[in-house]
Amino acid sequence: MYIFELSYDNAARNESGGLDFAVGKDALKKWTFIDSTGTEKELELLQLVALASSGCKGYLERLPCDLPGLIGDRSRPLQFELVWAEHIARKGVIFEKPRKQSGMKITPQGKSMPVYSKDKRLLHKAIPKAHFSKWSPPAKHTVFAYGAALQAHAGSDDFDFSDPFYQLRRIHSLFSAQARLTDPVAFLENIHYRGITKGRYMPFQILQDLQRSLWRYLNVDTAGWMERNADFSQLWARLTPGQKLLILPVLDAARHLHDALPSYGNPLHFPGIMLLYRPDHYCSSQYFVDWINLLDGLFPAMQFVVAVLPPFKDLLLESLLCKKLHRFTAYHQSYPGTRAALPRPAEVLPARTMLLVDVDSRLPNLALMKLAGYYKQQGYYIKLAKKEAYEPGAEAVFASSVFNTPHSKRRIQKMQAYYGDVFHCGGSGIDIEKRLPPEIEEAEPDYGLYPELQDRSIGFLTRGCPFN
Repeated sequence: MYIFELSYDNAARNESGGLDFAVGKDALKKWTFIDSTGTEKELELLQLVALASSGCKGYLERLPCDLPGLIGDRSRPLQFELVWAEHIARKGVIFEKPRKQSGMKITPQGKSMPVYSKDKRLLHKAIPKAHFSKWSPPAKHTVFAYGAALQAHAGSDDFDFSDPFYQLRRIHSLFSAQARLTDPVAFLENIHYRGITKGRYMPFQILQDLQRSLWRYLNVDTAGWMERNADFSQLWARLTPGQKLLILPVLDAARHLHDALPSYGNPLHFPGIMLLYRPDHYCSSQYFVDWINLLDGLFPAMQFVVAVLPPFKDLLLESLLCKKLHRFTAYHQSYPGTRAALPRPAEVLPARTMLLVDVDSRLPNLALMKLAGYYKQQGYYIKLAKKEAYEPGAEAVFASSVFNTPHSKRRIQKMQAYYGDVFHCGGSGIDIEKRLPPEIEEAEPDYGLYPELQDRSIGFLTRGCPFN
């Protein structure tokens, strides 16, 4: 997600006004610095940006914030309108959807409501109108916000997504000094286990980027981070308190990008917005330039909005202040509504490979785990793909489809046409009666197929679906 323009009306401290992030006709500034006056006026301004772009319009009252306190004249609502663009990843490529204009207002009772076309009055542009969703997928609104006081979880972080509103955690820090960021040790252990121990590509890329960038820009000793027996409790304890504070927002953003984009090669390179209020509270002038360069290099596609004291901004080179964001291929040019051509494979799979395809499930697929366990015992190499795959050389391809949606059916049909007789498909989305052969059904499931399970197991409380 990128933001092009924000307009607001009836804010408590900023009254009426706006922010324009564009440079010329189509370019966007990568870095926008707002000179802080030492008051909370700039904090409120960043809070307006965070609220407008959070993607959780229907649940803003769950933020640790007095929403009515942001309103100037309590007899009418606070209104803001936004011009923004959504980004989407398809087969490892990022596309940009056309810009749209959306609006929202917060009532004196603290409720968020949509701004309908007849009520739009702040932005007068020939840009299509679109309502903000009540709740959007995490990858649609990749927005992160950090206040002047940073605190992290210590053994109390939740990596199980038991909170359905976890997406709002990305901006909590901007609204409450008591908000907790990602537990650094738990997150590093998580991606190390999956990236190093289990050889998963995406977490390995994240850990490698973090290891190299923290050493390069902040001179943090990360030499042991990529070792198989790394103990992150000890490695983290060796860092100075100042280093830990500078790394906290970096790891928090990396964690949320990792969670939002489980199928993308390196989520750190995905477009998003990062809001930073008064980082001079935890980053001294001695390290400020290096820390900003760390953020610039580690998140190459991130749009930054920073409120900081003017002397800190003056330390930065003009080349960074003038940087523009890379613009991505227009989505409608590559996906104009017709079926896209099948991707050309990069390489042939090695001999004796069984390719497993998890077509549409978000939970670990027990049938695929049993297939993996059985064929590993037979000496086969196992490769897991998500959604769809077109890689020649597999001795057999087993696809599991949990749902019988049009998307799943299209994926199955395309793979069947590509692989022919070596393609086998099952699952409740294909045939509710179909079963694995007895020898595979009785095999021990391979839990290594889904390393995110770590030491968890799988069982059934109920079976069936209330939605047929």
